[in-house]
Amino acid sequence: MYKFKQFGSGNNIKMRATIDIDREENKIIIKDLPYMMVKNDILKTLKRFHTNKHAVLSNVLNIIEIHTTRDGEPHMEFEVVFDKNSNILEIARDLEKNCLSKTIPLSYTLTDGEFVHNVSILDIVKAWYSTLYTTKVRKIGYHTSILISRRHVLEGMLIIYDHMDDIITFIKKAKNKEEIVEHLAKKYKLTDIQADAIAEMKISQLTRVSKDNLIEQIKNMSEKIKELDEQLLTIDDEIMADLDTIGKKYGRPRRTKLIDLDAEQEEQTSIIISSGSLMWSHNQYAIFDLQNLINGKNLINGLKSIRIDGKNTREIVGTHNINNDIENIMIFHTDGTVRKLPVSDVYDMNNWIMVDDQHISAMVPVYSENDKFIIISPEEKIRMVSASDFTKNLVTCGQVSCVDLVENDKTHLLIVTESGKFHCIQITDIPELGRTASGVKVVLDSEPSYMVQIKMDSNDLPIVSLLDSEGYRYIMKIEQDMIYETNRVNKLKKLFDLEDGFKITGISKIDVSDKNAKNIMIGRQTIYNITTRNILTSDMESVPKRIPVEMLGIVNYNI
Repeated sequence: MYKFKQFGSGNNIKMRATIDIDREENKIIIKDLPYMMVKNDILKTLKRFHTNKHAVLSNVLNIIEIHTTRDGEPHMEFEVVFDKNSNILEIARDLEKNCLSKTIPLSYTLTDGEFVHNVSILDIVKAWYSTLYTTKVRKIGYHTSILISRRHVLEGMLIIYDHMDDIITFIKKAKNKEEIVEHLAKKYKLTDIQADAIAEMKISQLTRVSKDNLIEQIKNMSEKIKELDEQLLTIDDEIMADLDTIGKKYGRPRRTKLIDLDAEQEEQTSIIISSGSLMWSHNQYAIFDLQNLINGKNLINGLKSIRIDGKNTREIVGTHNINNDIENIMIFHTDGTVRKLPVSDVYDMNNWIMVDDQHISAMVPVYSENDKFIIISPEEKIRMVSASDFTKNLVTCGQVSCVDLVENDKTHLLIVTESGKFHCIQITDIPELGRTASGVKVVLDSEPSYMVQIKMDSNDLPIVSLLDSEGYRYIMKIEQDMIYETNRVNKLKKLFDLEDGFKITGISKIDVSDKNAKNIMIGRQTIYNITTRNILTSDMESVPKRIPVEMLGIVNYNI
């Protein structure tokens, strides 16, 4: 009997690569990578451990591709290059645990003809079995009904066999088919079906048949009907045999490992994700990976309504790109408190999770305790704060209007106001202060403001979202030659001459080094796909690019 094991909640499954350890030659070979994991994913993760000076993984120096064959087919393996003075078993253990696992989201839906339901793999298997079982029952029923109908006609012919000469004589004299049917049914007690079938036959068919042949045909059909009835009791065995045949023809042993998420939940220290987005509403948050964003998942599916300013609201209010494994999530609340949520409390991906304590003002992913954040307060103060200053418990931080994770490879912070003015200040000039400090002055003219980090003289291209007086949405690029370094305490500089009714509602950025890259714009209720080439045509001097969403953020990708 086949058995199906449900892993975790049914919404995700964790896969882990297989490795070989050759202690004699002091080698570690990665044999198979999980679905959608590539060599660069491992190298990116290792780079973070090198940056944080991990006691074991900082000894891994490189990953080398090895082209080989397996079962007669080309196969790719990877040799781990590491410091030979380190412990090979420790390297293999930490590598397997932290770098060679990937959580695969299993988001499936089924329709029952009326409603659409979120389901697990087990539900899909059950639905598949039910459909296959029903199809086989109908097929057997169809063949049985045909045999029963034919036998019924043959039984009628057997009844009239001894009177065949009289019947043929009557048929020759009859005016029409209806007269023949009525005669056969009335005189020989045949059913309408038997009488009608015999009336349709040619005289040669009636004279050619023998009585023994009729009896033999009826006997054979009865035996076939019995066999079909018995098949109804063995459908499960037939399905199992079909699966065995398919398994022998196409099956092969599993190469990667499946990890039970429920068993690992307590040990979870990071969310394995190479690209995606952290999103939040007024009282919920979700982590969507790149695959779900590309597939066009309905982002607000599962999002609860909340009453804001007397109206029921169901929308995304913020987003932050994710580009590595997450250890914590920083949640800033509207009452000025903040807490660092460990990923062990994040029990699901690609689904919305409720925050019970306070309304959310901002969220930021935490990759390491060494991470730092730039915070701008409503009092027009700016400061940098370390992740290590926060705990799982609610602590006071002060109200925030903008929060961003410091990107180590960026040089400047670009702040844009609603009316189209800007500051561009060096990130190194932002002081690192404690979580309760108020910060230093930054002039923003009391306007709503948005910020993004860029590296000057690079391929970073800032993008702003615009809203006109009629509610139409646009995006517009900011070429780097339009901006220059400013002093945060001086007046804001003019960036755009916005037409009457236009206002800026957000800012993001993309890397334009790859003109063929694609971009997912995250809106308040849905997403919008746009190419980099299309974004490059958007500027105020000609016509800003009109889009169907109010852009909250951009996820740039090229697969």
